[in-house]
Amino acid sequence: MHKLMNKDKIILRFTARMTPGSSVSHADAGRRFVLSYFMMDDSLLVFEPPVRNSGIIGGKFLERQRVYKPQSEEIYTYQDLYVGAHLSIFGRSFELLDADEYTYSYMENNKHIFIMADADAALTSIGAQVAAGKAEAVRAALVEVDPQGTGHLTEEQLEHALSKAGIKFSRHQVITLHRRMDRERQGVVSTDDIMSVLTLRS
Repeated sequence: MHKLMNKDKIILRFTARMTPGSSVSHADAGRRFVLSYFMMDDSLLVFEPPVRNSGIIGGKFLERQRVYKPQSEEIYTYQDLYVGAHLSIFGRSFELLDADEYTYSYMENNKHIFIMADADAALTSIGAQVAAGKAEAVRAALVEVDPQGTGHLTEEQLEHALSKAGIKFSRHQVITLHRRMDRERQGVVSTDDIMSVLTLRS
């Protein structure tokens, strides 16, 4: 379906890091990159911004091009890109950590092709797991991650609570859900509201 859209000027940008592993040093794992995806031709560009007083001068890590998946004839496309995804690019594994506001909004406005940016689908998936015996675990975790009893949760706290309760999800799904509920972009959502949408209110 995305072939029908005007994609000439659509560029999705993510913050990424090299995934720690045997071939990545501790120093390299701390580096941050900007991965740009061009919708018009499924090409990727990876740029490393300079970091002041770090010795990292930055520059292009990967020239714009289509990138094939390891041992595959398939290239990476929009379906592979979401926060929390891992991409193997010429022997280096990158994890997508965040996205810019334009990217989040574009994906949410086109949730029919970006399934990780579909808040309703995220709620359905998480809600089904809650209903399948994890309600008490989620309720307890939501309280535990808010030790000060503020009654509000950041995106990180919500993610930690769901993970602690054994819920399976992608980081992008949590971000999407949090953004749906944090319409004023205050950075927090009401714990009661979270419990309501997950049908945890007693």
